[in-house]
Amino acid sequence: MTTLRCGVTDCNHNKQNCCCNIEITVGGQEAEIPSDTRCKNFDYKYEALSSDIRDINPNLYINCCVDKCIYNKAQMCTAKEIEVGNNLKSYESDTQCNTFVER
Repeated sequence: MTTLRCGVTDCNHNKQNCCCNIEITVGGQEAEIPSDTRCKNFDYKYEALSSDIRDINPNLYINCCVDKCIYNKAQMCTAKEIEVGNNLKSYESDTQCNTFVER
């Protein structure tokens, strides 16, 4: 499993910069730079919905659909640790895998 640090604070799955999911999918099949990638599990955090009742899961399975990433082996991320982040924080398209390295 991979350790995930998540800086997407507007995501419902984010709790203390960790993810509360048991797995995520990173998309961006033809990505050439990190901003071409996406966290496909992004879910905007509304005030009424919160990850407070779920446990933090720092180590999880990461499905990788980014064909050109050196860490993608058979659609699974093999990096020891990844960081998911974003700038605008409101849409899946604003998220990215900052650990992406093109082959």
